[in-house]
Amino acid sequence: MRYILHVLIISSLILIFGCNKNDEKSNDEKSSKKIIKVKHQIYKYEISDIDNGTTDITLTDGKIKVSKVTQGIIILNIFSSWSPASRGMMTCLNDIQQEYKKDLFVIGIMSNSDMSSQELRGLMKKKKINYFISNSHENDKLSTQIVKLLGLDTNYPIPLTVMFKDGDYNNHYIGATPIEMIKSDIEQLRRK
Repeated sequence: MRYILHVLIISSLILIFGCNKNDEKSNDEKSSKKIIKVKHQIYKYEISDIDNGTTDITLTDGKIKVSKVTQGIIILNIFSSWSPASRGMMTCLNDIQQEYKKDLFVIGIMSNSDMSSQELRGLMKKKKINYFISNSHENDKLSTQIVKLLGLDTNYPIPLTVMFKDGDYNNHYIGATPIEMIKSDIEQLRRK
């Protein structure tokens, strides 16, 4: 009986301390900010919105440059029209764009979707979205390159939201993200 009690106690301690150590490691991995810098590689994309307004996005040495954008903070949101989480993030990002319009520019990159410009216009009108959403044929190429730069698997969850400050990568969020978390990161960037 004593032997069984000792085995149970030791097993419990191993299980508790073993799991905690692994959990700490996975939390550190989740919170680490990384981007894979590919030296001397320049990727240029011309994206367009439903009104045929265009902007150029250049990715080079792990940095981003967006033409016609004066704000220092850029959020790229890679989404699909069929994803409920993506549709929910649209409203969240619209609110953030309105609140921080002086400092922030949001770009929606519709990926893996066959939604027409007319259907996208209807969705944007229904959700009262007024930030730049690209439905360009370049979107999938741009999304693939961003995913590579982040070191993510090609079957990444959506929405994928990536934040840059003055062209430098800052953070990314996978899946639906609480608005408070994004706002907190924006506030930190505004203070830098």
